[in-house]
Amino acid sequence: PLRAPPSAPGRPPPRPPCQTVRRRAMASGPVSRPGSRLLVLVQRATNLRAADCGLLGGKSDPFCACEIAGKPDSGFETEHVYQTLNPIWNEEHEIGGYEQGEDLEFEVFDYDFNDDSELLGSAVLRAAQFDREGGFEGELPLADHSAEVKAAAMGRAPALAVRVEVLPPRHEREVEEIETAGGIAALAEHRLRGEEIEVGPAAVY
Repeated sequence: PLRAPPSAPGRPPPRPPCQTVRRRAMASGPVSRPGSRLLVLVQRATNLRAADCGLLGGKSDPFCACEIAGKPDSGFETEHVYQTLNPIWNEEHEIGGYEQGEDLEFEVFDYDFNDDSELLGSAVLRAAQFDREGGFEGELPLADHSAEVKAAAMGRAPALAVRVEVLPPRHEREVEEIETAGGIAALAEHRLRGEEIEVGPAAVY
């Protein structure tokens, strides 16, 4: 053990030498498994480009679309918000069938009644950013050349705030809920009904 050197009479004893403890940051690996789901919260966007011009200044009617990269059928769209450049959605959606390594794509559009929606910005959330313990929560820069030019002059850049969490496959979630709610009795009831509940490689009947 480290000891402090003796002190002179009438003086307080010196403090013992400091011990520096170095902590190694542990990288969090992917938490997804085959059949995992994503819980996506689209919170808000800021500093969007004005797609509609009016007497009182330009505005947009923004909505956000999200999908797994390369899987158009996996996506969803938020509701559009009228006449704003800083929309707040706070919409939560679940995406199924996620496979490890797949990225998420976000696009923000200006809503048009004639299905001629105009792209206001896009962003990609890489798998390594959310497929880990704790998921992802933060702002993503929106790529839009027109908005970027104006933002550079005004000192503001368009961004999208989201939260993404990886959920286990649905059948595992159902087993957890059954065990929490009723334990053995609930599982026995499922067996009586002849329902199969998968747990990992095996199956519980």
